[in-house]
Amino acid sequence: MADIIKHPALRSVIAGPPGIGKATVVLKVLHDKRIQQRYGRRVFFIRSNKVNSAFDIILQIASCLGIAHGHDLESRIFVELWRGPTILALVNIEGAAKNDQVKFNNFLSNLGKYQQSL
Repeated sequence: MADIIKHPALRSVIAGPPGIGKATVVLKVLHDKRIQQRYGRRVFFIRSNKVNSAFDIILQIASCLGIAHGHDLESRIFVELWRGPTILALVNIEGAAKNDQVKFNNFLSNLGKYQQSL
């Protein structure tokens, strides 16, 4: 958790089989007082249990960020993420990874470029 507070451009992955508490760990971190003080309202938790494509995840992220769906949605998401230190926690995104691997990997790669630019 200290790394998340110190290094806002940190990407972390929590992997493991279903039911071991990955989402619980993420939620505990996100609700920590130090995280709340550092990031304020820029903490977003998206549980994607029933997504089937990268586009579904992009739609969920846009909705969570308050971005209207429409033209150039991905770019508008990145503009919003640039507005300040942000935590974007994506949980249960395996369906999109399986069903739409190329688009999914491209989107995650773009998120990584955003992260490295901070």
